[in-house]
Order: sequence, then C-alpha cells, then structure tokens
Amino acid sequence: MNANRKLASHLFSSALRDALVDEQGRLPSAAKFADAFNLRAYGTSTITRETARKWLRGDAMPEIGKMRVLIHWLNLDPSSFLQPVTVAGHTDRTVETDLVSDRENVRQVLAEILPHLDDRSVEALYLTATAMQALRRKKDETARVDVAGFGLGRNH
Repeated sequence: MNANRKLASHLFSSALRDALVDEQGRLPSAAKFADAFNLRAYGTSTITRETARKWLRGDAMPEIGKMRVLIHWLNLDPSSFLQPVTVAGHTDRTVETDLVSDRENVRQVLAEILPHLDDRSVEALYLTATAMQALRRKKDETARVDVAGFGLGRNH
C-alpha cells in the first residue's frame, strides 16, 4: 500500500470508529458492524466480518458505493480522511486545496493528475468533489437565508 493510500486508510478508520462510537455509544465488534452495514447496503454488495475488521483497523478503504452508504448512515465527512495527494511522476508537486484557488487552476491540475491516478483514487477524488459541491450549496443557501432574514437584498 503506498503512503498516500495508507494515510487515507488510517484517517478513514479513525473517522469511522469515531462515528460508530458517536452513533452506538461504543465501538461495535466487526461482526456487529458488518451486520449493521449490511442492513443499510442498498445499491451495493454486503460486506464480511473480515472486510469490516480491515476498515476498522485501517488496512483497507471501501469502494465508492460502500463509502456512500457509510457517509449517509454515519454522517461521515469525507474531507476528514481524504487528504491532499502527491501524484506519481510528479513527486515535487503536492496538490493542496488551499493552494488551488480558482476553477481554472483546479481544472488544469486535475487534467494533469487524472491519467496518473488508479481507480480508487479517482473514486475518492469524485467523492471529495461531490462533498465539496454539497458543502458549497449548503453554504450558499445559508448565506441567502441569513441575508433574507435580516431583510437585506442583493442591492444593499
């Protein structure tokens, strides 16, 4: 497992364990976690106890369909475990969200790195982009409500 994937798996495992403790009051066994996941696994396949154990230990990360189930079920924040990555073949360049400020730079960076990413990394990138769009929409909606609540229009 490369260093970026290992870090992402560790961060995912930590976020998963925290969310399970928040939801259930304690960390469930791998068997109980797998059973609870499988009850919610609509649109994706079920998992084994060993898969649950690997997720909880940080030895593996779920595929995108299973990640969606976990995000919806446990309200996981993908940004808490999907960190900036160093692109293979571009070791001198780390893609960091705070350094990429405008859409054109984002498009250029993505066009440059996508051919170098494996399928799991592309799925993680898609998931992150989707979550960021949802957060942006929510932020925009909140700002509109705040402005409307104080009787402030766009012309003020």
